[in-house]
Amino acid sequence: MKQTRQWMLLCVAIAVLTVGCGNTGRKGQSKKATELIEVAHKTRDYQRLLTLADSLEQAGEVSHASANYWRGYASDKLNQKRMAEFYWKNSVTAAETSDDAEEVGFYAKSASRLANLLCLRGDLVSAYRMAKPVVDRLETLGCDTTSDYVNLLIYLGCSQSSAGETAGDADDGFKLAYQKHLENIDRNHSSAAYKNAIAGLINIAYYCITTGNYQKAITWIDHFGELVGQYEQLPDADQNYIDKQVARFDIYRARALEGLGKKEDAAKVFDAFRETRFSQMPEGRINANDYLIIANRWNEAADNYHSLNALLDKQEEPFTMETIKDLLLKKYQANQLAGRKDTALAVSKQICDSLSRALDLASKTEKEELATIARRAEKFADQQAAPARQQRIWNYVVLALAFLLALAYAAFCRMRVRKEKVAYKNLDKAYTQLEAQTTARVAGETKQGIINAIKRTLCPDSLPQHAALSSYVSQTTAKESAGGIYDLLIRDGKLFCMVCDPSDADVWSSMMMAVAKTQFRTVSAVETEPGRIVATINTALTESCGADSAVKLFVGVLDLSTGHLEYSNAGHVMPLTVGTEVSKLPVDAQAYELAPDTMLLFYNEALLQVKNAAGKSYGESRLLGEALQAKKTDPAPQPFVESIHAALNRYIEGTEWSDDVLLLAVRYKG
Repeated sequence: MKQTRQWMLLCVAIAVLTVGCGNTGRKGQSKKATELIEVAHKTRDYQRLLTLADSLEQAGEVSHASANYWRGYASDKLNQKRMAEFYWKNSVTAAETSDDAEEVGFYAKSASRLANLLCLRGDLVSAYRMAKPVVDRLETLGCDTTSDYVNLLIYLGCSQSSAGETAGDADDGFKLAYQKHLENIDRNHSSAAYKNAIAGLINIAYYCITTGNYQKAITWIDHFGELVGQYEQLPDADQNYIDKQVARFDIYRARALEGLGKKEDAAKVFDAFRETRFSQMPEGRINANDYLIIANRWNEAADNYHSLNALLDKQEEPFTMETIKDLLLKKYQANQLAGRKDTALAVSKQICDSLSRALDLASKTEKEELATIARRAEKFADQQAAPARQQRIWNYVVLALAFLLALAYAAFCRMRVRKEKVAYKNLDKAYTQLEAQTTARVAGETKQGIINAIKRTLCPDSLPQHAALSSYVSQTTAKESAGGIYDLLIRDGKLFCMVCDPSDADVWSSMMMAVAKTQFRTVSAVETEPGRIVATINTALTESCGADSAVKLFVGVLDLSTGHLEYSNAGHVMPLTVGTEVSKLPVDAQAYELAPDTMLLFYNEALLQVKNAAGKSYGESRLLGEALQAKKTDPAPQPFVESIHAALNRYIEGTEWSDDVLLLAVRYKG
C-alpha cells in the first residue's frame, strides 16, 4: 500500500506542475502582445494585424473578444466589410457576459464599430437590435462615459425610427450623446475629445439632413459649428482639420437651408464654403455637389465632377459598385441635365466599361469573404469544443491513475491477477467505444454548427416592405439538416424572389447556397429576366463545384404595378398560388398573371417529406387541402402560414422534425 500511495502522489505532482508551468509568464507576454498589436495598428499594417490576432490568440496572449475586435478592424480597413461584420459580431458575443474591464472595453468597441458599419450599409433595423442591449448593459455596468458608448447612442438614435421607435426617443438619444461629449471635453479639454465630439455631431446632422428633418439639422449644425470654434482656440489645433470642418459646416448648412426653401440664404452659405481651401481640392469639389445638385445648379456640379478622376486615382480599386452608384451615375446626371451631351455620353461609356469589372470584383470578393467566414466559423466551433477535449485529457489522466493503481494492487494480489486482467480489458474496450462515440458526436455538432452559422448569415433579418405587398416567413430548424434559404428584394417597382434548397446536408452544399444567394443579389441589381439570373447563378456554381446541381433553385420577378410574374425553376418544388383557387404554378410556363389579393406560397421539398409516427410522408395533396382550408380561415400571410404550420405539427404528433421546413407567403395586394 505504501508503494501505491507513492504512485498516486507522483501522478498528482506531475499534473500540478503541468498546469502551473502552463501559466508561467502570462502577464508579461500579454503586455508584449499589446505592444505588438499597437505597432501594427499605428503603422497601418493590417495584414500583419490579422496574423498577430490569430497567433496571439492561439498562444493564449489575447482573449477571443480582443482578437476578433482587431480582426474586424483590420478587415474593415482592407474593405472586407462582411469579414469585419462577422468578426465584430463574434467579439460582442464573446464578451457579452463578462464583467472584466478589458473585455467590456472590447465589447463596447466592437459594438460601436459594428453599429457604424450596419448604419452605413443602410441596415438600420439590425443596427438598432444589436446596439440597444449593448447600451443598456454598459449603463448597468457604469461604463457610460467612453466615446464608444456615446457613439452607440448616436447610432441608436439614427436607427430608432427604422426599428419602429418614436422620433422623440431618437432626439433624447442625440441630446444625451451631446451632453456626454460636453462632459468629456470638460474633463479632458483635449484635441481628441473635441474631435470625437465633432465626429458625433457630424453623424447626427447628416442623419437629420438625409431624413429630411432640416429644421433639427440646423440646430445640430449650429452645435457642430460651436465646437469647431472652440477647438480652434486650442494651442495644438490642426488648421487643415479646421478648414475641412468649416467647409463641411457650410455645405451641411447650405443643404439644410435649401431643404427649408431658403434658397438665397443657402446660396450665401455656399459662397462662404468656396472661401475655404478644402473647397478647391478634388474631395471638396465633389462634396460641394451635395448642395449644387439639390439646388439644380447643374452646370457648376458638372464642372466640379472634372475633379472626380483625380479623386478616384487615389483609390486602390477606383471602380467599385459603390463608386459607380454614388459618383459616376451622379456625374452622368449632372452633365445630362446641364446639356453637356458629349460629356454625358463619355461618362455613360465609362460606366459601362467599369460595370463588368466592378461586378466581377464584387462577386470575387464575396466568394473569398464567404469562404473565409466558413473556415473561421469552423475554427470557432472547434475552439468551443476545446473544453470537451480538455475533459478527455483529464479522463486519460484518471484512467492512467487507475491503471497504475491496478498494477500496484496486482503486486499484492497475485491470486486475483487473471480476474483483474479480464476486467481491465473490458474497461479498455468500453472506453474505446465511448471515445469513438464522443468523437463522432463532436464532429457532427461542429459540422451542424458551421451549417447553422452560414444559414444565419444568409437569411435576411427582415422582409422588404411595399404598399402592394404583405408577407410572412416561418422556418422550422431540425437538429441535423442543411435546410433551405430564401431572399427577397425590391428594385424599380419589381419584387425579386429566390428560394434555394441544398442537394445534400453538408457544409459544401451550404457554401453553394451562399454562392447562389450572392449571385442572386449581384445579378438582380442589373438584370430583370429570371432565366438569365438562374443561368448566371448556375455558371457561378459550376465554377465553384464543377456542377450546377449543388442546389435546387427557383427565381421569380413580380411587377408590383401589374401583377405580372415571370419565373424560372431549376429543380426546386413549384410554389402555390392561393387566390380564388389553390394550385401550383404551371411547370411548363415561365409567366403568370397574379390577380389582386393572390398569394404565392413558397416552400421547400422537406415540407412534403415530413413523416408522422407511422413513417408516412405529408405529401403534396395534403398540403393543397390544408392551404385551401387556411385560405378560408384567414387569407392574410401570417395567419395563413401559422395555420399550415399548426397542421404540420398535428400531423407529426410530437415526432421530431427530420429536416428544416420553410414557409414563405407573399400576398400581392394589387
